[in-house]
Amino acid sequence: MASKLFENFNTTNETNPYFEPHLNFAQPILPDTCSKIGTLPAKERCRYAKSEVCSQQNYIFAYTTFFFCVFDSNDLSRYVGFGLLTGICILQFWVVVVTANQFFVPAITEVSKVLKMNEFVAGVTILALGNGVSDYVISLVGIEGETRQIYTDCITESLFGCVFMSSFVIWVCPFANEPYYFLRDVGFVLFYVQYVDYCMEVNVGNVSILMALSIVCVYLIYIVVVIVDQYLLVRQKNDLRSRMMSRESTDDSNTQVSHFEKRNFSFAHYKSMWDITLNYEYQSPNKKLWKQLFAVLDTLDRDAFSKSSHILKMWALAKVIPLIALRLLIPPVNLKERWSKLLCSLQCVIIPSVITFGFTSWEVRIFGIPVVAVVIILCIPVALWAFHHSRTDAIPSWYKYMIFLNILSSTFVLYVTVREIVATVETLGLALHRSNSFVGSTFFTWGTGIVDLLTNMEMSRKGFPRMAFSACIGATSLSICASIGAPLLYKSIVSKTGSSETTEGSIGKNCTIILIVFLVVFIIYGVTTNFMMRRTAAIMGMTLYGLFVVFAVASEFDLLHAWGTDHSLERNRFQENYFD
Repeated sequence: MASKLFENFNTTNETNPYFEPHLNFAQPILPDTCSKIGTLPAKERCRYAKSEVCSQQNYIFAYTTFFFCVFDSNDLSRYVGFGLLTGICILQFWVVVVTANQFFVPAITEVSKVLKMNEFVAGVTILALGNGVSDYVISLVGIEGETRQIYTDCITESLFGCVFMSSFVIWVCPFANEPYYFLRDVGFVLFYVQYVDYCMEVNVGNVSILMALSIVCVYLIYIVVVIVDQYLLVRQKNDLRSRMMSRESTDDSNTQVSHFEKRNFSFAHYKSMWDITLNYEYQSPNKKLWKQLFAVLDTLDRDAFSKSSHILKMWALAKVIPLIALRLLIPPVNLKERWSKLLCSLQCVIIPSVITFGFTSWEVRIFGIPVVAVVIILCIPVALWAFHHSRTDAIPSWYKYMIFLNILSSTFVLYVTVREIVATVETLGLALHRSNSFVGSTFFTWGTGIVDLLTNMEMSRKGFPRMAFSACIGATSLSICASIGAPLLYKSIVSKTGSSETTEGSIGKNCTIILIVFLVVFIIYGVTTNFMMRRTAAIMGMTLYGLFVVFAVASEFDLLHAWGTDHSLERNRFQENYFD
């Protein structure tokens, strides 16, 4: 039964921060969640971990069942389980780092160059969408879930991205920001956060269809403004270029060369199949075909493996299989020495079939035929065409279109990896007997935000700090729209009452206030420093986020009382017999 809790007391004068009537309900406010496992006796935890309640958070591997059925027998085995789960997290984070740095970031950079986007527009659109796609898909996948608070999870992720992540970008590479784009993007996030908070407060968490629709439409209006700005900028550049060309007298040949150079794609420095000299013209197009494939799939780090340290040897061996999987699933943008004709042809079948299988299953059928089999059959002619129109000694001219498969498969790998990270860190939170609010604002947020952080840091390190900064700000707006606006709109539409009930959670209000304070201070900082993003701004943001973490820890251990009044997701709100 969905009841609302109100606290009519002064928390600053209370010795016990919890209001006694919180325990007077006959039933829990929300359905059973996997966090109940911390209140059960040790003998019953394995059985409950295998139940449907805990299995909902599994994707590929059942980490909760694995821990509570294998390592929950005694303290020593628990420490071993903690260490194993931590090692799995490290390997998953490493997969995210490699996928982002070696595949996703180069592809996004090339797309922004081809579309002639400036760093600000590319950051708030393509990079923001790509970096946070795993978060948005996870939110939409669990759109009907009742075990998490979407507002708290989204705002804590936005706080991590907008405050901590943007500060890291500035620290890695300080830069001078463009006043108009800075005020437009940061100002919109400030308005958007306040508007969503108003929608939550005005009807005490009862959001109507019209209100939810307005949350989505506000973001769509912002995207329209961004696109119009890009159009006006391109038009202004074209006008300026045409005036300059009319004033200068240049040869037609020079003009044609300049025009060709501007339209040239980044792969042009590779040898095209049509530029093969007479020395290669009569050679076999499949020369050293298998040797080339095995060379690309040879992923053993021999430098680390040759070290005397056994830890480095084990790490070099642990990386082999994930690297082989990545090279099979993601076509690289910067080929260098990793071109393989056979692998490129196989990827035309492997990538669509694996992605289809990841989102469906072998049981899903069309006219009695599994969907995966249909995709494989349709992709085989494409693979044969790619094999016929390529050579082992030259990169084909059509390979530049593989960048779209790169983005698609990179996004899929990030999605799968992040879902596994979320499941792993939530299992760690359950094993440590922490509340859902605390796990959501710390482990869950850090697990889902690590992709964005590493990707944006790499973008900043490679000389695109403005794009990375814009992505941090733009991802916040997109996250609010996709993780709060879209789920609330869906729930309001399918609801019989035409509205959806949600709450800000016990720390959601605190997160909102901290985020608003940071945005206001950040705007003041930009105006007073002539929009020079120095490391002092990074220190300010990191310090503010550090204070939030301290507050979250203090609230979890009952040292402070959070602003919010809803404690339905905290660990000690119900007596154990309520779950019997």
